[in-house]
Amino acid sequence: MFSKKQIGRIKKKSIALILSLSVASNIFVPTGSDCMASNNASQWNLVWSDEFDGTELNRSNWNVEVNGFGGGNEELQYYCDRPENIQVSDGTLKLIARKEYYYGTDHIEKDYTSARLNTLNKVEIGYGKVEARIKLPKFKGAFPAFWMLGSNFGEVGYPDCGEIDIVETVNEESTPYGTAHWPIGDKKIRSSGSNLSDIGESIDTSQWHTYSIIRDEKEITWYVDGMKYHKVALENIPERVALTKNMELLLNFAIGGTWPGFDIDDTALPATMEVDYVRYYEKNTDYVPTYEKQDSLDNYNGTWQTEVADWSAATGQIVTRQNPEDGFLAEITKIGNDEWGVQASLRNLDYVRGNTYTLKCKLLSDIDKYVFIKIQGDGTSTIAGEYVHLLANTELSYETTFNIPFEYTGSVSIYFAMGGKANGEDISIRSPMNLSVSDVEFYTLVEKEQEEIVEPKLTIDGFQMNTVLGAFRTVYKIEGTTSVIENDVVERGLVYAIGDEPVENIIATNRTDTVVPFAATMDVGLRRVETQGDSTAQGNMTAQGNMTIQTFVMTMTMIPNKLFYQEKMTVRAYLKLKDGTYRYSEPVTTSMYEIADYLYTNRKMNSEAAYLYLYNDILKVVNPEYPG
Repeated sequence: MFSKKQIGRIKKKSIALILSLSVASNIFVPTGSDCMASNNASQWNLVWSDEFDGTELNRSNWNVEVNGFGGGNEELQYYCDRPENIQVSDGTLKLIARKEYYYGTDHIEKDYTSARLNTLNKVEIGYGKVEARIKLPKFKGAFPAFWMLGSNFGEVGYPDCGEIDIVETVNEESTPYGTAHWPIGDKKIRSSGSNLSDIGESIDTSQWHTYSIIRDEKEITWYVDGMKYHKVALENIPERVALTKNMELLLNFAIGGTWPGFDIDDTALPATMEVDYVRYYEKNTDYVPTYEKQDSLDNYNGTWQTEVADWSAATGQIVTRQNPEDGFLAEITKIGNDEWGVQASLRNLDYVRGNTYTLKCKLLSDIDKYVFIKIQGDGTSTIAGEYVHLLANTELSYETTFNIPFEYTGSVSIYFAMGGKANGEDISIRSPMNLSVSDVEFYTLVEKEQEEIVEPKLTIDGFQMNTVLGAFRTVYKIEGTTSVIENDVVERGLVYAIGDEPVENIIATNRTDTVVPFAATMDVGLRRVETQGDSTAQGNMTAQGNMTIQTFVMTMTMIPNKLFYQEKMTVRAYLKLKDGTYRYSEPVTTSMYEIADYLYTNRKMNSEAAYLYLYNDILKVVNPEYPG
């Protein structure tokens, strides 16, 4: 970040800098440390992360394993600590597997190399949420993983330390697996695992996805891009202590082994497991969840299915009302000899696995009658059910609650059985009955999603040059929560500090809120620094989930003289929020000469005239000995 002293420095000889967009001068923008905004209380507090924004692995976070052990899975790779296998660049970590013979210091030889990292004795993970955004390789023999081991592994060994696999994939599958492993004595292991296909979902794991778990003293839950697909209830595990301890994180890219198999597609190598970030959150103790009612009948497309069966000697009709929640009226002339001979049902209702549901309705009968109300699963299986005793001409407000197990993935339906002499009641099978069912609700309470408040991140993305206009451009990006960027940002722009003599700042801001199309910032011949962005980024902004990226270009006219061209210039992007606070990018220092030299020597311009301009009007002016 700029210091206050740096912010206020622009050489008087360069004050004639002409800005082609609106300019505000004599304005002091306070540094970020002077004006930090407080976040709204959200569910999670970020306590540790590695964003991989540098140019090398942060060794204060990660240990690099070096061995040919095979991971206890007879894997075929040798884990190395080399740039060939571990790289950090362009904001991501890359674990690279290669087809190459390697003989290690442990005298183990392998035909493949790769990488495995852990946080043992550096970062410990307790209860909370752990997530990583990853691109996973897909080919025969691939076995990448993001997982956790008990931090006491060195003391008690495996499996007594416990293991939680946040995500694993194998071979060419696009199926992320989540699994917990715990000891059951005598070094034996028990496991509980699932994958996204178990809930009828699929993704392309070779693209960016966020894999996470939430762990507390009661359960561990697995997610992909926010979709819950597996849960382990710890209270059901007598040996759960291993899964409640602090754990280390691991990232590795294995090749082959007993699970993926030993048939490797060597043509796919080298291959990369790419990680955008790894983050650990703890529960915010001040967070108060809010819940919203989610009624399965609100968007139900079906209708009541009814039956008055001849086989039970029942006669009459069941009239369904306009909406499913309005219920039905059974006008029965003979109730027959079987309770299921007169029935009505709502079938194949939507539901949230693992949630507690409430069924409510009002029932009114003109005779004393037992009615069986059932929550039915697949076939004729019962999730919940009971007899309800109705008294003649007395309305009953019925309510029952029950849980739909998280492991259950079948159908859920509501049935009312109204016929026959039910539950041993003393009634004639020829008895008539009028029964009304109304005000039907089938709902659960779902914790209301509260958008995580993410601090806007600003980045100077590169410098461009327009030789026709005699101008340079600064490309900058704002990335953050969509609601913050769209609703809370009231001003954005750049702060330029030129030279080292103390004078006022110059702040350049955009005339309008127009966002420069992302593709426009990638024009050949304009960029000095390779502009990084998601491969799907197009148009005015890029959105992923609740995040948005906006890209801007600030155009400024150059002063045509030697002194200015070689002058150092430090730039940082800023934005002002509606609460009056500011956010900043990291400062970037350059000069017109450096920009011109990069563009010229790397053949980045798109015309011969542009190269001649750089050479004759900038490079030779500053350095008469500049090679042609």
